[in-house]
Amino acid sequence: MAEGPMQISFSAPNAGGFLVDVSRFTNGLSDFRPAWPDVFDEIEEIQEDEFAAGGGEHGAHGKWKPLSAGYALWKTEKYSGTQGEHYPKVLSLSGALHESLTGRTGDSIRSGRRGGFTFGTSIDYARHHQKGGGDLPVRRPIDPPRGGIKDPWSIIARAIQRHAVREQRKHLSKFAREQTSQSFGSWG
Repeated sequence: MAEGPMQISFSAPNAGGFLVDVSRFTNGLSDFRPAWPDVFDEIEEIQEDEFAAGGGEHGAHGKWKPLSAGYALWKTEKYSGTQGEHYPKVLSLSGALHESLTGRTGDSIRSGRRGGFTFGTSIDYARHHQKGGGDLPVRRPIDPPRGGIKDPWSIIARAIQRHAVREQRKHLSKFAREQTSQSFGSWG
């Protein structure tokens, strides 16, 4: 059994973070690894919304700054017609960053532990966009939700709740089988 409250913390470089108590969903559970794939799916959907909106859909820091005129022109001349849906969107030269945060690629980081998980990307330039610097404006590909964490984190909390319900049902099914076996003996 878990000791103390079950809390999920979220943080990203240069974006702050927050802590969510999900104890009410997790009574008696200590291993959440089976829940993390559902949580990853939910975060990927949130990330998809962010990329579709150019930032600011859920994130606390608003829309991503537009491309500079010079870079937009260079990108248009160099990649026009070759990048499909990724051209000429912000944070989407090749689509690799987008795909690593909204799906499962070699650059996607998704790892689960008994009491926590890590979600992210190994793409180096994501860190530069997250923090900005020099001529590069801050465009946070991972941005904690603004204000009340209701929308995105309620989605993630529901994934954890589904896991908790599945685990409780397994426990109840095992208990019911044991009680039936004790009451009626074995057959055959």
